[in-house]
Amino acid sequence: MDKKENRQRNIQKKFFVSELENKIIEKNMREANLRNFSTYARKSCLDKKIYTVDFSSLKEIMSTITQANLEVNRTPNLINIHAQHQQ
Repeated sequence: MDKKENRQRNIQKKFFVSELENKIIEKNMREANLRNFSTYARKSCLDKKIYTVDFSSLKEIMSTITQANLEVNRTPNLINIHAQHQQ
């Protein structure tokens, strides 16, 4: 029987890294005391939780704050204009 046919893991994943990323991976492998990249990659992908953050509400709040800030900054000018018309 062919060795490939008998594999428990028969799906191959590939990706490219930069020189810096490769050095970081090698350093992390040494720190984890792992010599086999497949084992390291599998553990990294399967054992770590990836968190995503939805900043859409924060962007809306920041837009509102920016608009309010513009209005507040205009207030002294409006007061001056109003005061000049009163005279």
